Amino acid sequence: MLDRRHSSSAFLYAADMPPAESRTPRPEVAEGMAAARARGVRLGRPPAPLPDSAERAAELRDAGHSLAQIAAKLNSEDVPTPSGQGRWTKSSVQYVLNRREQQRAARD
Repeated sequence: MLDRRHSSSAFLYAADMPPAESRTPRPEVAEGMAAARARGVRLGRPPAPLPDSAERAAELRDAGHSLAQIAAKLNSEDVPTPSGQGRWTKSSVQYVLNRREQQRAARD
């Protein structure tokens, strides 16, 4: 049950909780990451593999369909989204098409 004694607080945390630790910037970490990027190291999580649906989306785009039309067509065909959840939207179609183009450009 919600403790109403602290309802004037902007947060639902108890008033006697210690403040969260501040994140002190560490210049050596930022410098090391910048040096790695300069050497061409890709930082962060590796990209997920391009889904098979990218080819179907590209076929529809080449046929002159809009992003909204492609999303509707992929949804009607029950083509899974890249995450395997939810429905296709204009932005998810654009993302898949952009990733496909990036991979093709990297191969060339």
